Amino acid sequence: MPSTAAQHPGVRTPGDDPWSERRRAARALAGTHPHRRIFKRLKSYLSSGTTDAGVLTEMVACCRRLRSNLDGIEAEILQRLQDAHPGTGTAEELAARLRITTAAADRMLNRAAALDDYAEVHFALLGGEIDLPKAEVFIDATRTLPDAQARAIHRTLLPEAPDLTSGQLRHRLRAAVLAVDADLAQERHEEAATQRHVSVTAADDGMAYLTFYLPATEAVAAMTTLDCLAVKADPDDDRPVGARRVDAFTDLINQTMTSGRTPEGRPVPTQHRKRPHLVLTIAQSTLDGDDDSPGYLAGYGPLSAEVVRHLAAESVPSPTVAGTNAAHAEVATTNSRGKGTDATAAQGEGTSTTTVQAEDAAGRRVRSRRPPPRRPRPRTRPMVRKRPRPRHPPSQSPKPKELTPQALASGEPTSQPPEQDGSRPGRSALTPSPARCSRRTRHR
Repeated sequence: MPSTAAQHPGVRTPGDDPWSERRRAARALAGTHPHRRIFKRLKSYLSSGTTDAGVLTEMVACCRRLRSNLDGIEAEILQRLQDAHPGTGTAEELAARLRITTAAADRMLNRAAALDDYAEVHFALLGGEIDLPKAEVFIDATRTLPDAQARAIHRTLLPEAPDLTSGQLRHRLRAAVLAVDADLAQERHEEAATQRHVSVTAADDGMAYLTFYLPATEAVAAMTTLDCLAVKADPDDDRPVGARRVDAFTDLINQTMTSGRTPEGRPVPTQHRKRPHLVLTIAQSTLDGDDDSPGYLAGYGPLSAEVVRHLAAESVPSPTVAGTNAAHAEVATTNSRGKGTDATAAQGEGTSTTTVQAEDAAGRRVRSRRPPPRRPRPRTRPMVRKRPRPRHPPSQSPKPKELTPQALASGEPTSQPPEQDGSRPGRSALTPSPARCSRRTRHR
């Protein structure tokens, strides 16, 4: 009588149900405790050499449950570490031991503290029902609510969490948070709208990420418009929809730069008296094809030599170079409306750069500029200190009052004291002497 059970884990006998072995593996690898038995069963299935897709999938799910259990145990250990040693540089010590940044260590400690407050999420993580990314979704979505309201939302959505993706779970949590306190959500939205911004992040292979942080209504409106502009008009167009959206967006920007006017018809504002442009710094030998040194795009970083040469070839079909000692050139591409072609070159003795300016029919202007020569600093005259002038020059000193019989009879005080021996008649003691006046006015 043939046995319906497999001789070895992961091996199916002929005539057996294709799903039987997978169900048997799911039962054997279910749960997370004890770890030793689970690990032993995983090792036995792995050593069997099975190639059944269902069995291998159940093995991956088992590893994920074990990882979730270990993440829960790690959070419990971090909670105990913070309770035993509060505020003693725990993040720095953890970062040094795990070879991670201090910011990453702080995130681990904050997550552990949040799981200590949200016990239901922590128990689900320990049981392998949810993984660490879903636990973080629970924490981040309800961080602004009081603990009692947050835990009530967690108890409602945790039974559905194992069958939901992280994105679906985040949407449901957001809807639950908005239903609990709509006024607080509106205040947070208005505060977050003040932080809207646009940023550029450099990527590999000469690519970059242009990130917009803006209200959801405006983001969806922009995406809907790009979808309409990215409709495939030619059946031979093999570009994916994402590439068509990017091309539609860049076409709008290029049209504004080329025309020099906004969609409302107003002129595009200038910065430092310059229209919107790109600044590339490249070596002259790279333009000539002698080497492949990278160029540098302002606001991005290094670019490959082929990309730089391609941009220069599109802007100026035959660039003019002046000077034999040219080593580097700075190329600025401006999308402005140009009329005709005007190329000028400036050359200087002993310089290592060249100045080239040209415009093509599309209105792109490419120029390489030489920095101005250093001029000698003018000499300044030595500072001469002058002696202060006297407060009361002799010529402006007050005249003494004359002694009259009426003044003597009335007893009015005068500034003219009686004459002393050795003094000139008619001169008061308050009047400076001629010798003192001569010394004071000698350097005038």
